Amino acid sequence: MSNIGTAATGKVLQGNGNNAPVFSTATYPSNAGTALNLLQSDGTNWNSTAPLLLSASITLTNSQIKNLHGTSVQLIAAPGAGKAIIIHCCSSKLIYGGNNAFTAAAAQTIGFYYNSSTTTNNMTAVSNAMLTSTANKFSLVNTALGATTVNVAAGVMDNVNIALWNSVATEISGNAANDNTIDIVVLYSIMSF
Repeated sequence: MSNIGTAATGKVLQGNGNNAPVFSTATYPSNAGTALNLLQSDGTNWNSTAPLLLSASITLTNSQIKNLHGTSVQLIAAPGAGKAIIIHCCSSKLIYGGNNAFTAAAAQTIGFYYNSSTTTNNMTAVSNAMLTSTANKFSLVNTALGATTVNVAAGVMDNVNIALWNSVATEISGNAANDNTIDIVVLYSIMSF
């Protein structure tokens, strides 16, 4: 093999069509970057970047569901200064334990809130009808299909988490057998200001 010389950091060997190896023009990251990142071209080089669409999931326990007004549950951590979380869709599943339903007679729901805020609701994840069902239920909320639009100052959404919360002062009750749970999965992206 002929001497191919020394390459700059981040260059890779590639064929030039004449059976001679040459170093790439583009550079590549020298380490794997953050877990689940993708290699993305910026038009000149390849960089380790976060995927455009991320997912988060949680199983709300019976106790968490019954205490969601007093104690919100974080779903997505704050993304960092100058960034906001934008939820695109949500899928939920009530896993009915088979004994008795939740009681939510004050029209309680479970919604997504920025910064565990009691005023900035992005969308409802679990409806009242789903909460009080006596069978397994599924739901899908897609922001492109008409979810609530949040109209707040950028600072309200800047570097804050997304939490699940029951906005009604009356806690969800019932299900004396304590065997109902709820799975929630969201697809979201991070927007930079």
